[in-house]
Amino acid sequence: MEKEDSNGDLEVVYSPVSIRAEPSVAWVDANVSRKKTEAYAKAYLEFLHSDQPQETMARHGYQPINPGVLRRYTNRLPHLFPITIIARNWDEAQEKFFSDS
Repeated sequence: MEKEDSNGDLEVVYSPVSIRAEPSVAWVDANVSRKKTEAYAKAYLEFLHSDQPQETMARHGYQPINPGVLRRYTNRLPHLFPITIIARNWDEAQEKFFSDS
């Protein structure tokens, strides 16, 4: 959620606790082989996990996976807990908390 501070600037407001959701990045052998993009895909994945994009993610409120970057932003990011605290997996959590029943 964003809110405006007394200077008229927007600031990000976090819930004190949140579930860790980890979007996946996939390498699909058939796709990269067919399109001859193995080198591009590898370079992207290596870059994504390097310090620069991890710092950018943290500055914009996303939880970095790089432990060093995470330590530098711990005071600005919410405490996250794994889904396994409340359910066996994401499918069970979806059914338990978001199904029609």
